[in-house]
Amino acid sequence: MAKVLIIIIIFSTFGNFLSSLAANAHGLEVEETDMAFVQNLNPSERIAQIKTKTEIKSSQNKVLPFSLDFKTAKQLALANESWRFPYVAKTRIYETQGYNGPYSHQGVNALDLYANEGVIVAAKSGTVSLVEFGGIHDGWCNSNTDCYNKGGIWRGNNIIINHSDGSSSYYLHLKPGSLKAGISNGQYIEQGTSLAIQGSTGYTCNISCTEPYSHLHFQVNKNGISIPTPFDDCNYLGNQCDSSGIPFPDNFYSSTNYPPGYSVNIQDKNISLYAGNFSALLFGINRGDSLYTGGKDENITSKWTWLPSGEIRGLNDWCLSSGDGSNIVVSDCNGKDEQKWMHTNNKTIINKQNGLCWDSERGDTYRSRVYLFNCHGGRNQQWRYGNEGYPIEKLNENQ
Repeated sequence: MAKVLIIIIIFSTFGNFLSSLAANAHGLEVEETDMAFVQNLNPSERIAQIKTKTEIKSSQNKVLPFSLDFKTAKQLALANESWRFPYVAKTRIYETQGYNGPYSHQGVNALDLYANEGVIVAAKSGTVSLVEFGGIHDGWCNSNTDCYNKGGIWRGNNIIINHSDGSSSYYLHLKPGSLKAGISNGQYIEQGTSLAIQGSTGYTCNISCTEPYSHLHFQVNKNGISIPTPFDDCNYLGNQCDSSGIPFPDNFYSSTNYPPGYSVNIQDKNISLYAGNFSALLFGINRGDSLYTGGKDENITSKWTWLPSGEIRGLNDWCLSSGDGSNIVVSDCNGKDEQKWMHTNNKTIINKQNGLCWDSERGDTYRSRVYLFNCHGGRNQQWRYGNEGYPIEKLNENQ
């Protein structure tokens, strides 16, 4: 009789799984576990989730001795921390689908976000509760059924972070092999910590669903329910959100989510011709794009952070570098002298590697190429950082 009951329970559990699998193709819905993945888990995963929940409840019933360490105090202090876009600061993001979206978010508070080579970061401080990378999670599937047949990988490579306010944030479809070193279960991380790179693993589709679509599925759940998350970035100039701080679909946004400890000394400023009307900026948003002159408040690509190391960082946290020929381009930061810049007393900006100066090819005109040329100190080579004329006090000492 006992064996018959066990078989009935197993088939009942599996049946519930199949029915919930058909309920939603792409959203973390309310179910009987706080992880809210039940409708897309296979039976063994479901049992593991329920077991984990049971163990958590059991531990909560125990009487624990009073203690409050620094980490716990810090987590409590961050309970009211604002949400920030889950991309590294200065990334230009496009929202392809919003809450209750028409494609796969019906009835779900989830966002589909896209950025060029987007580096995904923690939207809020918390503790990593799940990391699933590699193996079946590296694959792509074009339907719920296809995902189930391949092992139930609709979410692809993914990370979940639990927060001190009782919510959990979900980062899905991440790029294979992009998991940042040190990100693991149980690790406490601060807002802005790099997690991985946006990808197209799991159930991701272009319009015809014939190939993968790179994006981030971002969602926050609390008590098993997907909840809206107002973003602090909506206060940034140029980011247009609704009155609650929720971004609109089919719109571009700029992230202000700086790495931990980085925002304290951050200086987002223009680098402009000293006596002119135009500043150095990018007209594209791709790695390898060159500097030109444009309006000071034209877009996020006109803002730069000049660090004491000599690096000048901008969009996607890329560094300005001496490129091929005489161009000045953005590329991944490497710490080399080709990416170190010195601001001299006569207002010129010199590359540490080759000793050449920034020069505006056509002077104080719109869309003039900013390139490297022999230093002569003329008006085309005089630049100020913000309103100060110099980037950071004593920037060039010992450099």
